[in-house]
Amino acid sequence: MPVAAPLSTSGRNIARHGFNSVRFPFSVWMTGQTAPVPDQYLAANRDLRGSTPMQVYDACVRALTDEDLIVIPNCHLLDFGWCCSNTDENGLWFNDRWSEAQFSAAWQQMTERFRSNRLVAAMDIKNEPRQATVGGRVLEPTWGTGDQTDFAAMYTAVGNLIHQIDPHPLIICEGLSYAGDLTGVARHPVRLERPRKVVYSMHDYPWFHADGLAPLWIGPDPRQGFHPGHRSAAVQLGRPRALRPAHLGLARRGEPGRHEDAEVHDQAAHRSGGRK
Repeated sequence: MPVAAPLSTSGRNIARHGFNSVRFPFSVWMTGQTAPVPDQYLAANRDLRGSTPMQVYDACVRALTDEDLIVIPNCHLLDFGWCCSNTDENGLWFNDRWSEAQFSAAWQQMTERFRSNRLVAAMDIKNEPRQATVGGRVLEPTWGTGDQTDFAAMYTAVGNLIHQIDPHPLIICEGLSYAGDLTGVARHPVRLERPRKVVYSMHDYPWFHADGLAPLWIGPDPRQGFHPGHRSAAVQLGRPRALRPAHLGLARRGEPGRHEDAEVHDQAAHRSGGRK
């Protein structure tokens, strides 16, 4: 949410451009900050001077949902800073500075903050899973392995924790390799205690494809047949698509839509030469 313009203007402009949702990043670091945001970052929103990072986040969410925009909190990083690389130590949901318990607590806090706002309709649990160095060791993300870096297990645990506080949000589960690989879903789908609440997310960037046309398969490759009993169809993503209104299966802003456990929410790159 840009702070170079009044929040109300920013929310209105996003809606006028035809978007119906905003994926809104936060870091675990900012959820525990009690010092106010420096005034220089609030020049266009002087009423927020003296506010903590989370109070500013709250104001941004209100400005967006006041325009009937769906807001999707996304844990973009553990630390503060820019995302993303193999060396930023933020590819997993824990590192040498932040524990798994702190990650879970941050999601509990976010859920509590927005449980009364029905337009905060989904939680994007962890941005772009990738390798990270923890305790001097390079750890690779896994899916369905039951080990220390099993994202499917983490999504299940955190998703169920969120639903204990608020049963309504969709739980967005990004694929491995910077959200470019969802092949593990075929054998190990995320199954929450509340059904029909899982959304799988893939980030498809042009530079993922050597020739710009190579397919990425979500679920089993249909050339090899489908896994018995698995509900998801494979989706081929080829030539990068033009930007279009973000969607979560909603027919109109604020109108509930149908969501399948195997629904895919694909994100378009929005910054030239860099990841989200």
